[in-house]
Amino acid sequence: MTELQLRQFREAVSVFLNDYTSLTNREEAPDALEYQREVPTLDHLTKKLDERMTLFLTDKQIPSYQAYRSTLLVRLKARRNDQ
Repeated sequence: MTELQLRQFREAVSVFLNDYTSLTNREEAPDALEYQREVPTLDHLTKKLDERMTLFLTDKQIPSYQAYRSTLLVRLKARRNDQ
């Protein structure tokens, strides 16, 4: 991965994690039902992340990214279930 790709990768993951945190905070809020229509789903956030990654990763790098993404999602879900 080039230095530019690494910066773009970190930025994309950072945006995803910030959006994910907002999603989980809204779901746990007392008035969560009001937000239900407005809040993107985890699938939507993941799709946005995938789209962003395909802008700068090569075809050879995509499988490694997909393995990373799968691990990230498993860990996020596990962490959420532990809380």
